Amino acid sequence: MKQQKAMLIALIVICLTVIVTALVTRKDLCEVRIRTGQT
Repeated sequence: MKQQKAMLIALIVICLTVIVTALVTRKDLCEVRIRTGQT
């Protein structure tokens, strides 16, 4: 049971990390697009 719980927590942490990373990179990509569009 403990191993299953640990695996579940690890999966949740990985999912959250992926979501946060995706959001951050999306913002950066938008900024880059705006900068390239202005020049």
